[in-house]
Amino acid sequence: MFLKVQFVENRALSGIISHFAVYSVEYNCES
Repeated sequence: MFLKVQFVENRALSGIISHFAVYSVEYNCES
């Protein structure tokens, strides 16, 4: 149960980080 929850949280965190990285790249291109 704990490992399953931790896995889901890690996946969500990875998604947020990758989304933030894409946002940063788009922001730099617009500047």
